[in-house]
This record gives sequence, structure tokens and C-alpha cells, in this order.
Amino acid sequence: MSDKNTERKRLNSLKDKVGSGGISPLRIERAEDLLQKSNVEFGAYVKEQIINLDQAISEVKDCASLSTIEQLALLTPVMTLKAHGAMFGYQTISNVAQDTLHLLEHVERVNDDLCEILDAFKSILHTVVDKDLKHDQDITALKPLTQELRLACERYLKKY
Repeated sequence: MSDKNTERKRLNSLKDKVGSGGISPLRIERAEDLLQKSNVEFGAYVKEQIINLDQAISEVKDCASLSTIEQLALLTPVMTLKAHGAMFGYQTISNVAQDTLHLLEHVERVNDDLCEILDAFKSILHTVVDKDLKHDQDITALKPLTQELRLACERYLKKY
């Protein structure tokens, strides 16, 4: 593939992320370059979201049912990770966050089974960022864990 085709594919990739509209190709190129050169410590950001999720869990663990605000407190860190994982090259984070988000959208209370699933989710997040697992071979190595998380979410939804 020529450099011109690679550049076009990269621009189209970011264009797909931002949607349609009147964004000039030059702005898209600058934004993509900024993302590529960014020195944001995504691992620290992920760990911050894990802390936020832990705080939300501890605040609602003994509630008989979740209020909308309590449910949002659980959803927000997971939504954030889903949205930002792939943007910073961590597709696995976006994928497992999607599965966990789907689960959390349907829970009415936090119980021990849900806490175990969330612990598995957090464990996967820690593994990905601690070992900087971004590449296809890394994602393949994590596939058994991510599939088991997805199955656990499905089992939980059927049970509760």
C-alpha cells in the first residue's frame, strides 16, 4: 500500500470516528497526528476510572435497588473506558467495557455475583494497561478472559 493510500485510510479512520460533516481534511490530519503523538498516560487514566467504579460500588453495595443517580455512577466510568479505549489503541478495553456496560444497564442492585464480574472486568483492565497490551497478538492472548467475561455477563442477565 502506498503512503498516499495509508494516509487516506488513516484520515478516513478518524473521519469515521467523528462522523460526517464539514471537517476539513487538514483538521482531521492534525487531530490524528495529535492523537498519535500524544503522551497521555492512558494507564493512569484507566486506573482512575477503576477507582471511580470501586467508589460507586461501595456506595451502593447494600442498597435494595439502585436509583437512577446510583446506576449512572456505576455506568459512567465504564462508559468512559468504552469510549476512550480504542481511541488510545486499547481495543480490548473498549470491548470488555462494552460487555460490562451492557450488563450494568440492566442491573437493579449490586450483589456478590455482580461484584465478582466487576472484579474480573477490573482485573482485565489492569492486565491490559500494566502489560501495555495493544497489538493483535496481545488481544488474541486475552481472548479466553474476555470471552469468559462476556459469558459471565450473559449468565448474570439470565439469572437476575
